[in-house]
Amino acid sequence: SRCDSNWTPGSKANYYIKQNDKEVTVVKGEVIRSIPNKLLEHTLFPANSGIEDTLENYLVIIYEMEEEDGKTELTITQKGYKYVENGQERYIDTQKGWKAVLPKLKETAEQK
Repeated sequence: SRCDSNWTPGSKANYYIKQNDKEVTVVKGEVIRSIPNKLLEHTLFPANSGIEDTLENYLVIIYEMEEEDGKTELTITQKGYKYVENGQERYIDTQKGWKAVLPKLKETAEQK
């Protein structure tokens, strides 16, 4: 999988996977705020989900990094479930997704 963005406000933030030798967009969004090594905020929409692709159906994800004593703490916040189509289902799917992703993210971050 990969993500394509230059991480500047207003730019696209699209996530892709390989499927049957083709690259498929699985998540798309747009960067709202970006402060290198501190904060990244972008919208988030599940492509190919059957949900109408309107601004009202985009979630917001915020990655915040704080360094202290030579270590970095990452806080990830996703919001907007209350307002989007299938919000409760999307919230449950998000929880499942992060359970798979976070251990890999931690492993990658801790590699020297």
